[in-house]
Amino acid sequence: MNKLPRPGVAGLVSLLAVGSVAAAAVAPTPAPVRPTAPLEGFAMPLRTVTIGAPLTGTIADLVVNEGDEIAEGDILFQMDSRVAQATVSAQRVVANGTAALHRARVVLEHAERVHARLIALGDAASVAEIEDAASDVEAARAVVEEALEQQSIARAVLGREEARLAEHRVTAPVTGVVTRIILEKGSIVEAASAVLTVAQIDRLEVAIYVPASDCGGLEVGSSFTLRAGPPVGRPLPAVLASVARTIDPASQTVRCVFQIENASGELPSGFPVRLDPEAIACVDPSMTP
Repeated sequence: MNKLPRPGVAGLVSLLAVGSVAAAAVAPTPAPVRPTAPLEGFAMPLRTVTIGAPLTGTIADLVVNEGDEIAEGDILFQMDSRVAQATVSAQRVVANGTAALHRARVVLEHAERVHARLIALGDAASVAEIEDAASDVEAARAVVEEALEQQSIARAVLGREEARLAEHRVTAPVTGVVTRIILEKGSIVEAASAVLTVAQIDRLEVAIYVPASDCGGLEVGSSFTLRAGPPVGRPLPAVLASVARTIDPASQTVRCVFQIENASGELPSGFPVRLDPEAIACVDPSMTP
């Protein structure tokens, strides 16, 4: 019986190499590895506003306290406005004054009567007299116009001073909660010095940095469920408000902002929030925000 020749070492190596190539050709592509750790953030006020002094002066009255709920337009504090009030009062007298205008109109009416009488005299009145009378009428009309202009200017100045007076009363720009009182009643402040802060909490925002490879399925306006940590400790519905159009090169993540409705003000701000990675649809890992 003829025996088959045994392959040499080189033959075995060739067979192994061929087998490896074949196995590699049919090996399935591994699925992308998805993050398993929850994605975390903190529920913060939709907006936090620092309210500054509108001008240099003294805080005459502080109407609110820390923790007070306020509505847009509510008075927060009042600057000392005694000088401004006196200025407005004086300017109002000037703006409402009619003596100068009345006097100018009386002079005009007299000049017009004189001119009319001379015209009525006919040849009995000289040309020079008639011309002088006509000039007096024009001059009197100019005085009336000047008085009207001065009255308009005085009223404009009054409006400006009233606006300056209104600046002494500072109102809330948003509906929210007073979170901090920085300066108290009686404090002497410079213009733009921070007096208090107000937080708008009727909606809360959560910024979560999501891996860029998982952002393909995220659509603004989509609904999600976020898991709130203590002291809230329950699931909360949220809406995706924005997805950044840039990727952080160091972490390869994208900033996604979710909003939580809080019209009742029941939820505090600052509590931790988690987003389950499985809630994010990985549609197009190559997507560039």
